[in-house]
Amino acid sequence: MPRRTHWVPLLLCLFASLGMHTIAFSQPQSAMVQALRLKDPSSAVRLDAATKLQAMGRGAAAAIPQLSDALVDSSASVRHAVLNAFAAMGERASDAAGSVAILLGHEEVETQVLAADVLAKLGNPAKSVAPLTNALNDDHEEVRTKCAEVLGDFGPASLTAVPRLVRLADTDTSAAVRQAAQDALAKIAPAQDRAQRVAAGLRSKETPVRLATALSLAELGSQGRPAIPALVKAFHDADDGVRFAAATSAVAIAPDSASVKKGVLALVTDPKEDRFERTKLARAAHDAKLSLAGGVPALAAQAKSPDLLLRKGAVVILGLVRPVTDEAIQSLVAALDDESADVRGLSAESLGEIGHEAQAALPSLDRVMKTDRDAIVRNSASAAYYRISP
Repeated sequence: MPRRTHWVPLLLCLFASLGMHTIAFSQPQSAMVQALRLKDPSSAVRLDAATKLQAMGRGAAAAIPQLSDALVDSSASVRHAVLNAFAAMGERASDAAGSVAILLGHEEVETQVLAADVLAKLGNPAKSVAPLTNALNDDHEEVRTKCAEVLGDFGPASLTAVPRLVRLADTDTSAAVRQAAQDALAKIAPAQDRAQRVAAGLRSKETPVRLATALSLAELGSQGRPAIPALVKAFHDADDGVRFAAATSAVAIAPDSASVKKGVLALVTDPKEDRFERTKLARAAHDAKLSLAGGVPALAAQAKSPDLLLRKGAVVILGLVRPVTDEAIQSLVAALDDESADVRGLSAESLGEIGHEAQAALPSLDRVMKTDRDAIVRNSASAAYYRISP
C-alpha cells in the first residue's frame, strides 16, 4: 500500500502535464476554427468569431492573416471586434501594424480612432509613424487628436512626425488637437534642439528616410531655421528627389538665407537636373520671393541649346524669375522664333506669366499670334498679349 500511494502524486503530475499540453495544442486549433468563421456570409457569425478570437488574446496569433483580411469587413461591429482582437494580442501581432494602419483612412471616424488606439498597443513605430503622421491631416479633430496622442506615446521613435505636430500645435483650429500636439512634442523631442534632431534623418543611409525628412522639415516654418545647414548640405544628396525636397523646404523656411539662395540657384540652373524638378523649385522660389535673377545668364544660354528639352525647361523657368530682367525678356522674345512649336508656345506663356513687365515683347507676340504656323502657338501668343497689354 505505501508503494501505491507513493505513485499517486506522480500520476497526478503526469496527467496535469498532459492536460496543459493538450490545451496549448488545442488553442491554435481553436483559433483557426474561428478564423474560418470570419469568412461566413452572416455578419453575426463573423462578429462572434472575432469576439472569441479577442478573448483568446495572444493565443489567437495563428489567425492573424485571416484577421488582417477581416479588417475591411463591411460591418462596422465586425471591424471593431477584429481591431479589438489585434489589441488583445498586443505586440504579438506587431507585424500586422501596416494592415491596421490602412484603417486610419477609413470613412468611419470610430474605426479610424480605434485603429490608432490599436497601433499604440501593437507597438511597432516603424510601420505606424508614417500613416499616423499622414492622418494628422484628417478632417476630423477626434482622429487628429488620437493620432497625436499615439505618436507622443511612441516617444523619440516619432521624430519624423515632429514638423507636422509643430504645425498642428501652432495652427490647428481645434484646441484639443493643439494641446495633444504640444503634449506629443514634449514626449518626442525637447524644443531647444528639435529641428536639428529631425534634420539628423537627412544623414540616414536609407533614401526614403532622407526624403521623408527633407519633405517634412518645411512644416516647421521659421522654427526650422536651425536645420538650414543640414538642408543646404542635402542639396548635394545622391538622390535627386532628396536634393529638390531639401531645397524646397529650405526655401519655405528661410528664403532670405544667402546659403539657401546660392544652393537653389545652382539647382535651378543646372542643365543636368530634371527640368520638371527645376521648374517646381523655381516656382517655389518665385512664391517665396527668393530672387533668381542671378541665374538668368545661364538660363538664357540654355534657351539657345541644341537640346530641345533643355530649351523647353529654360524658357519656362525664365518666366518664373523674379525680379524680372531685360535679359530674361529678350531671351524669351528670341525663343518665339524657335524651330520647335513647343518652345515657341512655352515662351509665349512665360511672357504672359511675367505680365505687364514684359511689354517690350508685345510687338513680337502680335506678330506670332497672327502669323505662326501652329494654332496652339498662336493661341498662346494671343493669351500672353492680352495678359501683358495695359
